[in-house]
Amino acid sequence: MTLRWALAAPLVLLSLAGLLMFGAYLAYANLTTELLPREDRSLLLMRVSAPQGVSLDYTRDRIQQVEERLQPLIDSGEVESVFSISGFGNNTNSGFVVMTLAPWSERTRTQDEISRDVNAAAGGSRCARLRLPAQFAEYSRRRKRTERGACGLKP
Repeated sequence: MTLRWALAAPLVLLSLAGLLMFGAYLAYANLTTELLPREDRSLLLMRVSAPQGVSLDYTRDRIQQVEERLQPLIDSGEVESVFSISGFGNNTNSGFVVMTLAPWSERTRTQDEISRDVNAAAGGSRCARLRLPAQFAEYSRRRKRTERGACGLKP
């Protein structure tokens, strides 16, 4: 009986389908970017890029500057350790900094709050880009080239 009704009133059925599609669009448009809250893994990842053609020593010096700027966070106990790699992926102009945060019970601020301070400590440089672990996989897939000579870090 339902099939006969649907075949007898196709405009009503199409209108109902259109309303359903419009409702789905409104629900999608009003969703935030994440369905689940961010997970605090007590880990921050930062990719550092220097201009093309620079030496490994130059890149290492820039990463060292970033590490020095992170020292207040280390002294406060929010960042437990910093590990850096200079010149990975057959490139002398790129590096990677991994920061392990204190466990949740030993800090008062969230990973997002600390990451804002880490970005500020890196000087907002185009060469040092912080990504949270979940964001890093997405960032790696759609990575853009850094502008040549765009590093905000002073030699």
